[in-house]
Parts: sequence; C-alpha cells; structure tokens
Amino acid sequence: MVALNEVLGISTVGIYDHQPQNAVKYAKEMSDQFGFKVEHMESAMQAVQDADVIITATPSTSPIVLNEWIKEGVHINAIGADAPGKEELDSAIVARAKVVVDSMSQCAERGEIQTAVRLRLLKRDAVYAELSDIVLERKAGRVNAQELTLFDSTALAIQDITTGYAVYELAKRQGIGIKVSIE
Repeated sequence: MVALNEVLGISTVGIYDHQPQNAVKYAKEMSDQFGFKVEHMESAMQAVQDADVIITATPSTSPIVLNEWIKEGVHINAIGADAPGKEELDSAIVARAKVVVDSMSQCAERGEIQTAVRLRLLKRDAVYAELSDIVLERKAGRVNAQELTLFDSTALAIQDITTGYAVYELAKRQGIGIKVSIE
C-alpha cells in the first residue's frame, strides 16, 4: 500500500475477507500505520463497487469479483491466481479489460487469464502487452481514464530479485534499515 500511495495519493482503502475477523484486524493494523483510512467492507461487492484500483490476492478457485460490479476506468492488479485452477475475477472482466501480464506463458497457464483463455473469451494475441513492453516503452500503458485495465501477475523471480535489490540500494543510500549477517 505504501508504494501505491506514493503514486496514487490514497484517501481510503476498502478491505474484504471471507473471514471478517481477518479483515477487521488488518484494517485496524493498517489504519494505525498509514496516513489514510483503511476500512473493513462487509462484502466483496462493497469493497470493489466504487474502487478506482482493485487488488486481489486470494487463493480462490472461483470468481469473487463479478463483472457487473466493475465500473469503467478501474485498474486491477490480480496477483492471487498463480496456479492452475485459481481464479479471482469473473472471466467477463478479463475479456473486456486491457490486459497486461508479467509473463504470457505463465499467466495463460496459471494466472488470472487462464480461465478466460480456456473458455476462449480471451485469445492470447488479444493480451495487450507483457509488463516489460510497458516498462521499456515499447507500448503505452493506460491511455485514458475510461480504460478498464488488468495486470495479471504470477510472480517472476527476476522481478522479486530486481525489486529487492532496488529497495536495498535505496535503503543504503538513505542510511536506513538493519544490516543482518548470515553465518
């Protein structure tokens, strides 16, 4: 949330979990830690209906976010579907979104787009780009505020290593953190 807040200037975050006590606890912990409001929502629909950015990070094997709940202009980071059979979003959302993936081969096999591809609601060549295409400016990212955009991430080790190294270097430059020796 910290990184997203740096880019977006978050005012409110809605949290939903099928186990309400987890969402309530998480919302309290995050509200105490950050300078914006974090609220527990009673339903997945309530959490996403008016959202500008949606992040799904669940082990679900059936959709928990339905197409009719999603307005135009929303950006979705789908990071929970990382194995065959996992699915968080209604395939109709995937079919109408501008889709960017971290790895086409991985996402088509075990990412959020796998079901839409299998059901032929999304052809592999209809996926807009891989993340590297956006980062290297071979393709534009979001081009207008009405686009429904979806980033499907199955997690690539190279992204984790690169991000970890960038954070480490930044911490060194700022003189923050704790040095740990591994023996």
